[in-house]
Amino acid sequence: MHARPDRTSYPTSLQRTYPGGYNPTNHPKKGEHAHNLMKTVLLLLTVAVLNLIGQNNDRGWYGFASYAGARQMCDQFLKGSGSPMEIHWRSFATPDTFEKVVAFYDRTKVKDVEKESDSVTFHLDQDTVLSVHAALPVHYPTCENKPKSGEKTVIVVSRAARR
Repeated sequence: MHARPDRTSYPTSLQRTYPGGYNPTNHPKKGEHAHNLMKTVLLLLTVAVLNLIGQNNDRGWYGFASYAGARQMCDQFLKGSGSPMEIHWRSFATPDTFEKVVAFYDRTKVKDVEKESDSVTFHLDQDTVLSVHAALPVHYPTCENKPKSGEKTVIVVSRAARR
């Protein structure tokens, strides 16, 4: 048995061209179709999951839209002694003005809103609350982290749960 000559050594008249660039010598080997199909399905699945994650990011604060550029300060759990109630709250600081942050949440169409002189509270439901406060004076829950210089507004979001 002798070796088959390389395609490039054939005379030009013997080389075949195929419509659409098909070349039987470049045809996928057995099983490559399934492998390529699996890679395509995994890629599409990854894109779909990333898209869903992106859609959920704008509802990342217990159903409230997260405020772009806000820096998280606190993440705390409170449990009443002898009570089945637990509250998880987080606070965020932003250099934006109190009025700008309130206007952002006013556009979310939350219907149950309480306005006071130094805060506005939005009730998503009976257990989920977001409040916007001027950074000073401090009339909101705090932890060891405080607003930095230049951060004018604090956002506190909380959710109560019965255990």
